[in-house]
Amino acid sequence: MHKHKWRRVTLIVAAVLFVIMLVPLLFINTYLTPKLSKKLKAAVLTASDGLYRIDFSKAELQVLRGNAALFDITLTPDIAVYERMKKQGTAPGELYELRVKQLLILDAHLFKLIYTKSWRSARSY
Repeated sequence: MHKHKWRRVTLIVAAVLFVIMLVPLLFINTYLTPKLSKKLKAAVLTASDGLYRIDFSKAELQVLRGNAALFDITLTPDIAVYERMKKQGTAPGELYELRVKQLLILDAHLFKLIYTKSWRSARSY
């Protein structure tokens, strides 16, 4: 009789622990996805001096697996910025427009990014 009682208690404790771990992960996924989307868009804009903009229809973040997926990505040049760069003599020789159906980013674990020097230095700008 005691064996069955301990099995039930163990199963209940395991289920409660699972829920306690699952809720924060779901929250982190829903909280971080829009923030990372904004950061990615800002990074492309900054890195290209405003010449290129990135847009995507949907982003999915899987914190536990360390994966991210972007869907229906377009990278488009801003012609007004290009014309301004041409007048200044800093325009690139060619412009590109890129369309990708799906981009998978694998093994980009959140904790690795947080605790590596390159991530900390990248966050400071």
